[in-house]
Formats: sequence, C-alpha cells, structure tokens
Amino acid sequence: MIEHMGLVPDLRWLGRPLARRVGRWLPTPSQQDGLHAFRRLADVHGSLKYAAAAAPRPESEAAETQEWFLEAGNVHAALSFQHRRLRNNHRAETPVAELGRRYRDQQRRAEILGSTAASWRVLLLPRAGQVFTLREAVVGCAAVQFGAWHRVRLLGRLLLDRVRPRGRA
Repeated sequence: MIEHMGLVPDLRWLGRPLARRVGRWLPTPSQQDGLHAFRRLADVHGSLKYAAAAAPRPESEAAETQEWFLEAGNVHAALSFQHRRLRNNHRAETPVAELGRRYRDQQRRAEILGSTAASWRVLLLPRAGQVFTLREAVVGCAAVQFGAWHRVRLLGRLLLDRVRPRGRA
C-alpha cells in the first residue's frame, strides 16, 4: 500500500516519507528466520526502498520473490510427502534412537523452511512420545494453532507412547 502511495501523484507527499519511516522500523531480514519470513521481509524492504525514491520496482525483483515462493511450495510438498513416508513406513521394531534421528531431521527441515506447523507435525508420527519430551510436546502444541481438543488428544497420545513401553516391560 505504501509503495502504491509513493507512485500515485496525489499521495506521493505522504507515501515517500511514510516509506522511509516504516523502513527504519522493520528488522533486517535474516535467513535464520526461515524462508518465508526472510523473503517477505526482504520483499517489503525492497518495496519501501523504491517507494521512498518514488520509482517503480524493477520487475526482476518481484519475479525473484515469486520464484522463491514457487520453489518453497515445491519444497513444502516434498516435506509433506516425507512426513507421510515416515508415518506409513513405520515399523514397531525400529529403535527409538533411529526414530529420534529421523523425526528430528524432519523437524529441522521444516524449521529451515520456516514452517512451524510442519515442524511440530512430527508429534503426530508413530511413537513420537518416545522421541520427544513432554516439555517439547507442550511447547509444540502451544506454537501451532491447534484447537483445545486436538491439543488434549495429541498430548494424551504422546503420554501413552511414553507409558506403554514401561508398562510392557
């Protein structure tokens, strides 16, 4: 909106100073924030820079951001398929240490992409309660927008995963 204001003759007087001011308030984009946050913030910074100069943004900048999001969508799809593979190929005899490695690798991939939901969706995988601590599960349930009933089911299932092996021994 501010970019548009900077380009419209009637609103340039407001758009340019607003773009400079807002640009100073925004944090610097960091890849540690995840792909989506990084690209969105970098895109907003670029937009405000050109709005402050009252110049149209080069098409290449918008195309670059679009390309990043298209590629990220493909990577998110691959991540979802990997989650399904972990779920469908689960074997009861798989050692907990190996499950932990697989599940935490899946979680790290999702974090790199900036997908909190996919990161904590690993809690839904078989025997996740044996891999993750109760504290991690509670933090994960709070980080994602689950409904109250889903949180109860998820935490209950994780608790059962933790209790079952001890009860059988």
